[in-house]
Amino acid sequence: RGPITGWRDPAVDILYWCVKLNRDDAIIAPGSGLDHLQFIDVKDIGKFAIMAAENKFSGVYNCTGPGKDPLLWKNFLEGAKKQFNSQTKLIWASEYFLTTNNVSSFSDLPLWTPLSEDAFMQIINEKLVQTGFEFTPIELTLEDCMKWFRINMDDDMKFGVNEIEIGLERHKELELIDKIKNE
Repeated sequence: RGPITGWRDPAVDILYWCVKLNRDDAIIAPGSGLDHLQFIDVKDIGKFAIMAAENKFSGVYNCTGPGKDPLLWKNFLEGAKKQFNSQTKLIWASEYFLTTNNVSSFSDLPLWTPLSEDAFMQIINEKLVQTGFEFTPIELTLEDCMKWFRINMDDDMKFGVNEIEIGLERHKELELIDKIKNE
């Protein structure tokens, strides 16, 4: 399975991207945009468990999504920007740039796996799809995350520091954006 995410997720991985896009600041976008991204909404795990029990499914099912077709980072971030009516500027940073500047996948840039390690984000979910399982639309997962955030978290939440260790600390992100612009 790929990462399980959604509202109330203590990993704050998908929420990181939602919050960043809602702030309308320029942000580092990982890789070329052609890197793969997989995750599944936590509600889908429960939904499939019930479906599997009711239909007496057996065997191994790769419960990952967010759908049957591959998702690319460019499509994910552009779609989320559109959904949130975000003016955020995406500054694409290559795997080489990120690696040489000590930016770590999954911790500094949540959910991102470099193309060199991309097999992790290309798990085949065909057996799950063949059951007729219907994935929660990405838009609903993102909206659920933001609703939960607005009720339970501080709007000024800072990433990459003691408060929330995941994500790039804004000062470091701005330094990296300047470095990209000056290359």
